[in-house]
Amino acid sequence: MKKIISLLLASFLSISLLSACGEKRGGKTSTNESSNSNVLDSEIIGSDASDSAENENEINAESYTVSLVYKGEKFMPTADMYVQWTGITDTGEITGFQRAGFNEDGIAYLNGLDGEYRITLGNLPDGYAYNPNVHVASGNYRNVVVEIYPIIPTKGTGADEYKNIINISSEGIYRVTLKKGYAQKMGIFYQFTAPRNGLYSIQSIVDVLQDKINPIAEIYSGNTEFKTFSHTCDGGVDFENGSFTKNFYFECDSTDEQSGHKVVPFAVRAVSKDGTYPITVDFLVTRKDDFEDDREEAELIYAKECPSTKAPEGVGTWVGAETEKNGSWSFDGSNYVYNEEDGFYHVGTKDGPYLYADIKTRCRFLPLYYPSPGQGYVSGLEWSFVTAEYTLPEAYLRVAELDRTTGERTGRLIHYKPMIEQQYALVCNDDGRCLVTEELKWFLQEICESKAYFNDGYGWVETYSLAEFGYSISALENDQWLFACGYYQ
Repeated sequence: MKKIISLLLASFLSISLLSACGEKRGGKTSTNESSNSNVLDSEIIGSDASDSAENENEINAESYTVSLVYKGEKFMPTADMYVQWTGITDTGEITGFQRAGFNEDGIAYLNGLDGEYRITLGNLPDGYAYNPNVHVASGNYRNVVVEIYPIIPTKGTGADEYKNIINISSEGIYRVTLKKGYAQKMGIFYQFTAPRNGLYSIQSIVDVLQDKINPIAEIYSGNTEFKTFSHTCDGGVDFENGSFTKNFYFECDSTDEQSGHKVVPFAVRAVSKDGTYPITVDFLVTRKDDFEDDREEAELIYAKECPSTKAPEGVGTWVGAETEKNGSWSFDGSNYVYNEEDGFYHVGTKDGPYLYADIKTRCRFLPLYYPSPGQGYVSGLEWSFVTAEYTLPEAYLRVAELDRTTGERTGRLIHYKPMIEQQYALVCNDDGRCLVTEELKWFLQEICESKAYFNDGYGWVETYSLAEFGYSISALENDQWLFACGYYQ
């Protein structure tokens, strides 16, 4: 397909965006600015453009035709819908356009055309969209079929990457309307959860012939409770781009183990060429292929040091394991001593108060809001290490193993689900806390490192503690496990 030289459009075209509203068969239309179901409606200087092409003959073997499909079945257009054929030369220049409405059989056609034409639709009913950039007719491909998609409704504002993020999990087209601030800066936040095993693509489908909106995706890595910015995606589609409009494209995968669990966070923003806001961007989620997971299987871990009796009930006030020095707060492992005789960590000395870990109760450094799949964020959900994999859309207790001597990653994946849910959960005190054994310490350390809870001041525990308590709590690499610990004072 020839590259469209969109700079020519600035010289020859005055573009008006048409976004249609109405029922599936007939109804009103509007002129709200949209990135998708739009066509060029201005006169082209020096072209043979006609606003309503006359067909002297009926459909024949030489006719250029367009028909529509919706979910694999024929789509009958509304009375005011039409098709536009925009002429393109071998060098990508625009030569003009012609339009035609649909007949009673749901087919739009023109006779007497010769060469290559871009196909776009006008007055698409409200609630529907299509990809305006991939349909090209030519002498060798005269009969074009355009797939129509329903615009998938979403819940939430997408104002941030945690509490208000928009959860999506279906293939199809989504629409986002961006006000000036959101469009230019952080954008609207989404996270995609694959419904089944496969390789998926996410791409914007802004009409490049309009060349007035440039959509951008900000890609994040991480999980539901902690996300870090990865990179900006500005382009990448395998069809034409304009000089200003460059549709974003990125891929993500989900294995059988991850389906319904792995999340892909991203934000959509856009820039208007002429400074007009708000603007609308459509993006398409497509399953491309099966995805074979060649990663090492995670080994299920069972406890070897779990106590046989419940942890002592707490007496006194519960305090966290962090300490303050010269106005700075940190987790300092030197304040806690492992007693080899009883197999537990103690505060100060090996005979000091017991050190506990939050296991069945919520760790205070983790947020109160977690997504319930398909329902968005739920406030007050009773979240803990024991219930994590029932309330979070991911295998939360699946982590990278650390060498017990060096603290370095071994390259093996391990899964603590049985150890936490079936063993340590049974020996918590009434507050939902366990005494800290050596293996429980390593579990907390591996969770912390795998989730990047500490990251040079930008980790989740560091930023969350600053927001919640007014001061950031740091930790040396080997002391991160203390984030979920405390004692009764």
